Amino acid sequence: MINKELTALKKDAARYRYLKYSQNEPCRNWSSADDDMDIVGVIDNIYICTSLHNAISPASEKFDAYIDSAMLLFPNYENFRESQK
Repeated sequence: MINKELTALKKDAARYRYLKYSQNEPCRNWSSADDDMDIVGVIDNIYICTSLHNAISPASEKFDAYIDSAMLLFPNYENFRESQK
């Protein structure tokens, strides 16, 4: 069981690193001259809501701080889902 959990955690960490370090890169930026959004499966940038009708796509070095803030607002997914009802 521990090996399965460790493998799953490593996969999650790799996914997170992909999202973090490819943030605002041409393959994930619709407004880029090198826009690759015609490739099925490409993930666009992650946007953070900063106010009503306003959002930013943070640089990768600020990614962790925004996630930490979101986790403080909604400590677990169940609380987040309940707040959206």
